Amino acid sequence: MNYEFVVPCNFGVETFLAYELRRLKTDNVRSEDGRVFFSGSELDMARANICIATRERVLIHAGETEAQSCDML
Repeated sequence: MNYEFVVPCNFGVETFLAYELRRLKTDNVRSEDGRVFFSGSELDMARANICIATRERVLIHAGETEAQSCDML
């Protein structure tokens, strides 16, 4: 089963993190300010957690929404 993951990181290291993910042969790597997304299996998530030096943690991207206030969440 494939998931979409998000990896938060410090600002400025997104390029290095994306490079590390591509070296692990993960799919659909794309970076934004302070985070990098990729697709893969549970094995890819475990490998990213163990092998990547520039990451904070690997999270499953469950979804997103636009909220104007905390009440809208």
